[in-house]
Amino acid sequence: MNKLPAYPISACERGIDDNSLPPENLAHSVSTLYVIKAAICIVMFNVCLSSFGYICYKFVNDLQDEQRIQVTDGLCCLAGMTVIVWLIRCGDLSKNNSNLYYI
Repeated sequence: MNKLPAYPISACERGIDDNSLPPENLAHSVSTLYVIKAAICIVMFNVCLSSFGYICYKFVNDLQDEQRIQVTDGLCCLAGMTVIVWLIRCGDLSKNNSNLYYI
């Protein structure tokens, strides 16, 4: 089975060429079967997300106007709270200081 080499980060930071690495650094490698399984999992996850979005869209469109407005308002509030939390987490995390630089 083919192996894809996984080079250490320290070698990349030092600017070491892939061909000049000694064989002991190439001991950690990822099999192509694992890469294929990971790609299939990512694709299936995206298919499930798309299907869920389509089902929610059909559900909201089948509701009456008053219920549709309530559901849409709830989804907008949920999305807003999620974005605020995400922006807080995207702050200056290198100093363990989450500031709202992106708003």
